[in-house]
Amino acid sequence: MLKKSASLVVALIAIMMSIGSVNSYAVTPQSHLKYFGFYGIEGMLHDGGFNFVDDIDNLGITNVNVQSWAFINGDETVQQMAPRVRSFYQELKDKNMVIFQSIDGLLFKKAPGGHLGNGLSTLRADYLQRWSDYKQYVLSGYEDQIAGFYISDEPYLAGITESDFRTGCLLVKNDFPNKKRIVIEGLEAFDPAAFGHAQPPVSDTYFDDVTDVGFDGYNGYLFFDNNGPDGNLGFQAHTLSILKSKATKNQDLWVVTVGAYHHGWNGTMESQQNSMRVNLMKNLEMALGEPRVVGMLVWAFHDGIIPNNEWDGFNQYSVKPESKWYDPALKNLFASIGKMIINGQPSDNLFSSSIDFGNSQGGVNGFSYQEEQGWNYSDLIWDNVNGRWKSSISGRSTWIGHDEVSADTSNSSRQWTAPKAGKIRISSQTNFRKAVPGGDGVGMVIMNRSTGEQIYPYSGTWAQIGPNDTDLYGGISFNVLTTVNQGDVIEFKTTQLGTSDFDRAYLSPVIAYESNAVFYDSFDDGDANGWTTYGNGGFSVQDGEYAANNGGSFIATADNTNFSDFVYEADVYPEDNGDPQLLFRVSNPSSTGYTGYAFGLKAYQDKVYVEKVNGAGYSILGEAAAEIDNNNWYHIKVVAQGSSIKVFLNRSSTPVLSITDSSFASGSVGLRWGWVHARFDNIAVDAIN
Repeated sequence: MLKKSASLVVALIAIMMSIGSVNSYAVTPQSHLKYFGFYGIEGMLHDGGFNFVDDIDNLGITNVNVQSWAFINGDETVQQMAPRVRSFYQELKDKNMVIFQSIDGLLFKKAPGGHLGNGLSTLRADYLQRWSDYKQYVLSGYEDQIAGFYISDEPYLAGITESDFRTGCLLVKNDFPNKKRIVIEGLEAFDPAAFGHAQPPVSDTYFDDVTDVGFDGYNGYLFFDNNGPDGNLGFQAHTLSILKSKATKNQDLWVVTVGAYHHGWNGTMESQQNSMRVNLMKNLEMALGEPRVVGMLVWAFHDGIIPNNEWDGFNQYSVKPESKWYDPALKNLFASIGKMIINGQPSDNLFSSSIDFGNSQGGVNGFSYQEEQGWNYSDLIWDNVNGRWKSSISGRSTWIGHDEVSADTSNSSRQWTAPKAGKIRISSQTNFRKAVPGGDGVGMVIMNRSTGEQIYPYSGTWAQIGPNDTDLYGGISFNVLTTVNQGDVIEFKTTQLGTSDFDRAYLSPVIAYESNAVFYDSFDDGDANGWTTYGNGGFSVQDGEYAANNGGSFIATADNTNFSDFVYEADVYPEDNGDPQLLFRVSNPSSTGYTGYAFGLKAYQDKVYVEKVNGAGYSILGEAAAEIDNNNWYHIKVVAQGSSIKVFLNRSSTPVLSITDSSFASGSVGLRWGWVHARFDNIAVDAIN
């Protein structure tokens, strides 16, 4: 298989939203924004599988969630569903969690050809009896766990007529007048013509009988990069303006972001990770800026949620450690945003150069704007006409905007001052790429001005994009971890490569403080600082990889790491019929052994195994057959929670080994190989809780 990208998560990609006026908000809570939660938390409960309640409860960042699929199967009676749904309600009650209960499948029957209110999707013939049975056999005794009812998912888009939809809404309103009635509609319903459809948009009265209404849009990058018909608004913001005009009964509004992966969407796993961050941050930006928006939901299902369906086997829940596309950086963003919204306190962990863009130097979450020429810095001045910072030198086209920059004979320098010490992740909310074609390209560098450290690129002076590098999937995305002291100044600087003609470029970084219980090393910086080796030598960094090149049995452990429950990921390349290992919960390492666990690949036996080591002695806890070839990269993920140890190979959603052992509760992480060559890369550890 091909080696994966050198970053754990390739960061955010392009948002194309030029503005003429400055934002009046930052990554700071607004009184109108009250709710944050996940959609689909029951997971595969309908199919006898697991749910995501524990995962979400462990995050501690939600105050309402949506249970979406309990009634999706129209072949089941409500009485048949009742035991598992009531058990689920009890679990929510035990954890003091509340939900919006989806009644979509309870009341409505969606048809394959249903589309834009054509009437092929309808109320079920027995909807009144099913509703009565639900109240009697399922809901009774658990009313307090239901904050409201999710009437239907994308009803107009799915073909439900206004009459049928409003009949369902009124049924709920009559029985539960004080509970919310929420609906989320699809983007196409608001502007069908933009999607090539001749049908009319949803009517101005369709949503009159709900208390809350929102919209979703998940198709990769499309809705965030293309401008809407309003010109300077992205398509999401365009849709929000339409929604406001149709929600005429003073309904509260919601936005839905995406937190799962799907095979049908644009690009690879890495590009979908980019898309989710763009989706999340752009929806946050809209939610903060629109007083009618009261909540954000994260759409997230697990694979196999709907058997024999296009979704089957392709969706992955990004915050569940066992998921093959578990994404700790995205989880960290969810946590920062959720805590900010629910606690009503400004986030001191999340900073966005576009959301935090303002017309005062250093006044909005520590961002300031300068130009640099010959290492001499001077402040840019505010340009009220164009809503951006510009050079004070007449005729010089150096400027910094919401998410665009331009360099001339001076370099543009957007700067952020760290409010506290810690480990930060710097990622690209917008790929660094040209905004217009032509010219001779643009260079970019990220520096810690206070220490002189060049953070990105790892080598060379400038990361460069070409004159016509405007493609949405082109340019440069960056995702790096670094450590800052309070008061350190992080600089995002661009330069012309020849002339300043056509040098407008997108550059919109996001800065997020990571938990101290995080470790990452891609070795792209060319050194192995932060690692201690034991044995007869042989570890060295070569071509951005940690290589073992000599005989003997060598151990390397990551300094200052001590994890108990965690996800440990790495790329491993065995050579010469090798036996490379990932070590975890390690203590007392030495040249002769250590105490802890190891997962190893045996290319010469086509086998993988987990062993327990105590000094020089060891015992195999479990092994399994697996096709392991020399000179191939293998992605390994170890999920350790208490006595449970699960190992996943090559992003499978099924563990290749599942072990129960309580011998060692915590320790450092490390690497080992025995008597042969091996290479390691992209070492990443994230504390689960």
